[in-house]
Amino acid sequence: MEKTIRKRRTRLSRRLSKFRFFRVLNKDRGFAVVFLLLLAVVGLVVGGTLRWWSSSPAGHAGPVIRISGLDWLQAWSLRRSAQQLAREGKYDEALYTWRAAVARNLGDPELHRGILRHLHEALVPDPAHVVIVEASVQWLARLTRTNRTEIPLMAGVLERYTRPESGLAWADAQGGGSGVDDPVLRVRARCLLGAGQWEAFGRVWQGRPPGWDGDPELVLYGEAWRSATEEGAKGREAGERLRAAVNDSGRRGAVAARLLLYSAEKRSSVEDAQTAVARLVQLHGDTTMDHVRVWTLLAAAGRGEEARRLAREYRGTPLDAAGAARFVGTLLDLGLSREALDFLEAKIQGYGGSVEVWRAYFDALIKEARWSELRRACASARLLSGRQESLTGEVLFAELRAAVAAGRRGDGERVAPELALSTFATPARMVAAVSTLRESGYVEQAWSLLQRG
Repeated sequence: MEKTIRKRRTRLSRRLSKFRFFRVLNKDRGFAVVFLLLLAVVGLVVGGTLRWWSSSPAGHAGPVIRISGLDWLQAWSLRRSAQQLAREGKYDEALYTWRAAVARNLGDPELHRGILRHLHEALVPDPAHVVIVEASVQWLARLTRTNRTEIPLMAGVLERYTRPESGLAWADAQGGGSGVDDPVLRVRARCLLGAGQWEAFGRVWQGRPPGWDGDPELVLYGEAWRSATEEGAKGREAGERLRAAVNDSGRRGAVAARLLLYSAEKRSSVEDAQTAVARLVQLHGDTTMDHVRVWTLLAAAGRGEEARRLAREYRGTPLDAAGAARFVGTLLDLGLSREALDFLEAKIQGYGGSVEVWRAYFDALIKEARWSELRRACASARLLSGRQESLTGEVLFAELRAAVAAGRRGDGERVAPELALSTFATPARMVAAVSTLRESGYVEQAWSLLQRG
């Protein structure tokens, strides 16, 4: 056996010796060492730059995330840097570094947990960071198959960044928590109050485990509930304690200010709402919807002129399409059609094909009877409506209104049959379309749409 192996080696050596390179490699040990080191370097470069390593957990819901060795090394280094920056109190720099780490290795659940923990621990949540929150929550849910242990972090950070409805949906998907001091039950209670479900929160709060009374933030939720729902001295005392907490420094003050705003909206208290928003503005934690709540309360209290003045002076921008639609709707309710149109003409492209925003735009143009501009807006919206049946319905509805108002019977006869086959996002909008068809003389198409609905 050994003799055979030696013969094969000798035969291979003779064949290789015909090539000058291998003769040099065999005789010059220094050259051989350099050559092998060069091969190792090439191997490291190839292994470090080609994205063939799977970083996502096996069986996760989504595509396989592949990274290079260099990506992994950079993400690891950036993660350590972010943690160090956070310990040094450099919050913004740490957040930027966390984002860079996630970008290098999108399939690592621990990186998403890290950035969510960092955002959750912020003294005052920056509303602009809600986009980061929602993206990392979605990724973490996919990568971990919505593991129950992730829910307190996912729902908790959503609630802090003014998305309590989304946080509640995640908590309820896991059964809402047990009767013991369950972290899921805690975060669900916070989300219930933030989502305006006062009765449901009251039931949870009245049956709360003893440990909740030792949580200085969670106690504020109880105070907000009492101040909004209990009559007499108990409700007033809870309100006083909540108002006092608004002036606390740091995180507790920001939490108290937002809870006071929720309570004020429930009680229709303009003064408390203004106090809460003023504190949030001072802490740089206010959102457009916070200001909209104040304007709405002022208008309901008969102080419409003050509401209009504040709305005209406001310079912020809604962060998402739903907020933009509500913002525009409030401006229209306040009689500020010109301001609503100015905002939409400048910002509408930033909200893409949002049905809510385009509907608000069409309504504002209809209210101002600007039919030529309405037709141009419909033409722009048609470019975005290819895959959204409900947006197509809104476009056709607006086109019919413009055609009827301008006396363009031919356009109306073209649009009415298409409108009768359309889909609408809300029943109210479908009823409005039926009414417009009927009043415009397209009774058959109105009846067809009503039957389909």
